[in-house]
Amino acid sequence: MAYYKYSNIPVGDNQAHLTVAGSSIMHLVLLLFTLLLAFGCSSDDQRVYICKGPHSLRYHHSAHCRGLKHCSTELTKLSIEDAKRMGRNLCGYED
Repeated sequence: MAYYKYSNIPVGDNQAHLTVAGSSIMHLVLLLFTLLLAFGCSSDDQRVYICKGPHSLRYHHSAHCRGLKHCSTELTKLSIEDAKRMGRNLCGYED
């Protein structure tokens, strides 16, 4: 009797073949989903918030971050790349 490579499932067993094929498809879907999460959401495309006050040094992912509690000016929404270019670092409450 012949068996599928790396398994003890006989080649003639149609139901077992479908299980192996379904398992392979699930692995492929999981791999594609992982790659999408890792590379599809580039941090350079994300928008962040900064306070325009004279002593502000951080950027924030949320407009409701407690690091913005004492902001005396309006908030500005911009890209992470622009915030870093301005010398801002991620708020300590958000890392």
